[in-house]
Amino acid sequence: MRRLKIRTLPHTMDNQVRRHSATWTRIAYLALLGAIALWLLDLLFGSSLFLKSEGMVLAPSATIATEYPATVRAIEVKEGDQVQKGHLVARISSQSVNESIARLTTEMATLRARESELRIQSERNESLSRLAGYRSQVATETRARYETLQKRGILPADKRTAAIDSEYKSQYDAEALKAETDAITEQLLRLEPAIDRAEQTLSDLEKTYGRGELTSPLDGIVGRRYVEPGSVIRPGEPIADVYTRDTYVLAYLPTGTLYEVEPGQKVIIRWGVKAIPGRIRTVEPLAVALPKEFQTSFKPVARNQILRIEFDEPADAASRPPLFAKVQVRGTSLLATVFGWVF
Repeated sequence: MRRLKIRTLPHTMDNQVRRHSATWTRIAYLALLGAIALWLLDLLFGSSLFLKSEGMVLAPSATIATEYPATVRAIEVKEGDQVQKGHLVARISSQSVNESIARLTTEMATLRARESELRIQSERNESLSRLAGYRSQVATETRARYETLQKRGILPADKRTAAIDSEYKSQYDAEALKAETDAITEQLLRLEPAIDRAEQTLSDLEKTYGRGELTSPLDGIVGRRYVEPGSVIRPGEPIADVYTRDTYVLAYLPTGTLYEVEPGQKVIIRWGVKAIPGRIRTVEPLAVALPKEFQTSFKPVARNQILRIEFDEPADAASRPPLFAKVQVRGTSLLATVFGWVF
């Protein structure tokens, strides 16, 4: 016969002590589930519960361009160079500006020559006017004496006629000189403003052209270069951008959130693993479409409210994120701090 094996009943089994490794595994599993739950909460509802937005580091800038068509002869800077106000950026040449300067210079010479001629003629007429006035006075007195002598019958009629003709000619010459002098004075009055405008235009054009040297209007960093030597540029076409060192963050805040933001509110600016405190400077009363780098695929283009955030002082340039860096902006509330440290 086959011997039956004695089986241990469940209620008679000895209790086994649970191993610690199984306990830590369970804790890690629960922590992982909690982290996933918090991540989903932050992903789906974080921007509605606390201040959470993205932005870009910007700075006030100036665009170097020309007001006239020109040819780029040389570019004296490269992207990222630090420049001072008045630093040479590019050398250009413009045939149209050179022709305009030559034409204005010629016109200025013509106007100056005409002004000199009119002034000489005016001075000559002033000298002749005194003599013409005296001549007219003498002719009038002579004609009056001849008329008296004719009435007495001691002077022939032809003498009286000659005296009248002489008086007429002298008065005619005097009035003609006076009219010509008045006309010259009026021409000078109109010519002087024209000369002043031409001089100012020539001075502005030479100042703007500046021998074809384009300089930086401020202290800062050279951004993008738009052209290369040999390029022909149109009026207003940019050559390069220069940005100041006073950087700030332009952030895009979702609308319709459960929290409020106001100027002066403290925030945390994060990029990568680094963070720096900041403060909301202005809350713009408008919403704009998000730039392409902030848009989400397969979703309609969102329109968020604009925040301008400045870095807390003191904060040197080395501790700030670089220009055009994409950053995250978080509030300083407890909820925002927790999610900010976790994610």
